[in-house]
Amino acid sequence: MRKSIITIILILIYACSFGQNENEINRMLEESIIKSRDNYLHLVKNLPIQHPFFLCQDGLPPKEVKCNESFYESIGLRTVSKGTITKLKDDLEQGIDILDVHYYLKGNCIEIYIHYLTATMNGDEVLLGYWPHCMDYYIYEYSCETNEWRLKEE
Repeated sequence: MRKSIITIILILIYACSFGQNENEINRMLEESIIKSRDNYLHLVKNLPIQHPFFLCQDGLPPKEVKCNESFYESIGLRTVSKGTITKLKDDLEQGIDILDVHYYLKGNCIEIYIHYLTATMNGDEVLLGYWPHCMDYYIYEYSCETNEWRLKEE
């Protein structure tokens, strides 16, 4: 009986810590996406043509996209997947701008890369053009002393 109780407690502790880690990753991704969205808006504010703006959900955890879709819309980002992008034919005729997010765990750091790209339609084919010098890069480092993730300043 005692072993069962200890096992259940350990499982609950693990489950709670896993949820906290997942929430921390989501928080870091959201912070980075907001910063990149602001950078994008600063870049395009003086351009004569403003394209619709999207967030590519392919590089994000599926659970995070589903839970935060209304959050992304509230900050001016509609979500899209590269696999379903052809459904946006009307928008693609003039072009859409996309934030493409990827993240990696390296040691005690999480590296988040956010690429800017433009998608257009050429016949039935979608063309993706990466902005060569426009990529945001964020590094969050975990501190064992404070038990928290912090954005490293470069």
